[in-house]
Amino acid sequence: MDEDDLIKRIENFLNSANLKTSEKSEIILGSAGDMLVENAAENGIDIKGFSHSIDNFFVNHVLNSHGNEHTEKARGNVPISDNDIKMIPQVLEKPDYIIYGTKTKTGNKAIVFAKNIDEATIFVEEVRKGKMKLAAQTLYKLPRTIDVSFIKNAPELYAHSDPGAIKIVDVQNEIVNRMFLNSKNDNLKIKGTEYEKATDSVPKSKYNDLAKEYNRLLKEYNENVNDYNTLLSAYNESQKELKLMKENGRNKKGSERNVSLER
Repeated sequence: MDEDDLIKRIENFLNSANLKTSEKSEIILGSAGDMLVENAAENGIDIKGFSHSIDNFFVNHVLNSHGNEHTEKARGNVPISDNDIKMIPQVLEKPDYIIYGTKTKTGNKAIVFAKNIDEATIFVEEVRKGKMKLAAQTLYKLPRTIDVSFIKNAPELYAHSDPGAIKIVDVQNEIVNRMFLNSKNDNLKIKGTEYEKATDSVPKSKYNDLAKEYNRLLKEYNENVNDYNTLLSAYNESQKELKLMKENGRNKKGSERNVSLER
């Protein structure tokens, strides 16, 4: 199911009478992706075969507890709306950070997804082993973007357990690291034993260094693009001003000629 269809399903769910019933009603957003399954396993959580879900209890909790503008502003948050709930597939598909090691209030393991869109969106799922579900638990927004440093220094935003157990995954760096490691593994399969012997001595830190260098170059490229756009905008503005000055000059000369003819 593509993202547009999924958003439409969520919209229909939000508009349905099921939200008002005391009986549980839910929709499945899709299966946990391979990278999330692998990443969670590396952090001690087995979610192979699990599905993401949202239910009426989650929606009512979010809108009632985090949808009031006055209350959320007092907490330093941005109020949640239906549109934010419809953004959940995007948060799951391309999070900026994934946080492991925390638990829900009931003591179950949780996975926290954080994504910088306009503000920072924090989405928490509860790991329910019996039903193999990653069930939506809560959703809220902060009036700023966040980074690893901010997450480390604000565990009260998401943690109901010992903050010392928290593991924060920077997803972009994780993707880059895996890209290099997977490339190495693909070459091993293609080139065989001789290549394997030749690369056994290459430390993993080498690939991490390459990943860091890639991110540095990417950041530098983006900064250069921003500089170019700024200069282009300034040039266009100067061209407009120059054109306006020329037009004003022509108008002034025309006015002087008319005065001269009248005399």
